[in-house]
Amino acid sequence: MTTYWLIPSDPLKFDVRGALEKFGGCIDWKKNSAIQYNDIIYLYEAKNKKAIIAKFIVINDYITYKTKFKDEEFWKVKSNFSLKGYFRMQLVSFFEKPLTKEWLKENGLKSNIQSAEKIKGNLLMNIRLKEFEKEIKEFPTLKKSSRAREFNQYGSESISDVIEAYLIAGKSHRKIDEEDLDLNSNQTKGYPTMGILHYLGLDDRHKGIFHYLNKDESNFILRQVGALEILDYLDDNTSYTKEKEIKVINDIETVIRAKEGKKVKVYTYKHERKPKLRAKAIEIHGTTCKVCRFNFEDYYGELGRDFIEIHHLKPLSSSDEEIEVNPATDLVPVCSNCHRMIHRKKDEIVSIEELKEIRGIK
Repeated sequence: MTTYWLIPSDPLKFDVRGALEKFGGCIDWKKNSAIQYNDIIYLYEAKNKKAIIAKFIVINDYITYKTKFKDEEFWKVKSNFSLKGYFRMQLVSFFEKPLTKEWLKENGLKSNIQSAEKIKGNLLMNIRLKEFEKEIKEFPTLKKSSRAREFNQYGSESISDVIEAYLIAGKSHRKIDEEDLDLNSNQTKGYPTMGILHYLGLDDRHKGIFHYLNKDESNFILRQVGALEILDYLDDNTSYTKEKEIKVINDIETVIRAKEGKKVKVYTYKHERKPKLRAKAIEIHGTTCKVCRFNFEDYYGELGRDFIEIHHLKPLSSSDEEIEVNPATDLVPVCSNCHRMIHRKKDEIVSIEELKEIRGIK
């Protein structure tokens, strides 16, 4: 789950804009242990402007002193090494009209912003209303079609996938047919997707309209504009309830159909793992190994981007039945070496904490 943070910065100590320009829109920040991959950071300039000046997203929550940007030239005072390490955040946008401390106080801020703090409740809602004021005001009117044929052919999860692929990913009708509805787009020509979208009132004006937002922010805007039917389908896609049948490729590259954890007889029993659960686990936990903190992108650069293995804390093979899998609590990212060691013994799974102890990692 994405957490929203308010973090103070002092322009008299560190040149944020200079570092952003040199490092391609990214900066490294001393870590608060609670800040995780995919969290949103609102940067508060504590001296000159005394206002929120920019919004960032955390793209790596484990940066060491050795792997951090060489940003010494942007420090106007000496910075001490952080034993907790650093996190890397990428600029989303600067605020055209910074949100002043006075405005923040009037809209729910209780503190004096001395250190990193979570934003929630009324303050978060009011910041979003201000931040997305234009998007809410200019959201295209929904013009629903009376034709329900294509819409009625699919379940809520498929409809949710279609909505996300269109509003957020900005995919074409044909591409959604192919990638999200598992259809041959040469035959369907995008009509099933178009029928679903038009029934909900979505058309070309809405394509990719949320491409720069996360799901929480997209849902917030939909709620403000009264698109409650669309919101219901997005909220219904929880990713940890029992999933419908989908086509996947299993460990021996045989195309099969199965539910999460259901045994499928392909010479020997294999346990199918859903790619959507893997993707959700990565969205929640990031791509840094939970045991040794190895990150493939840090080591291999672009080649290693988004690569990690996903470990089931509750082995699927321990059950003959379908089981519910919550990617937030049942799945964790681990590097290839640690994953092999976890499963090194045939009838005994080594836990994450046990492997950390073996490695001498606290």
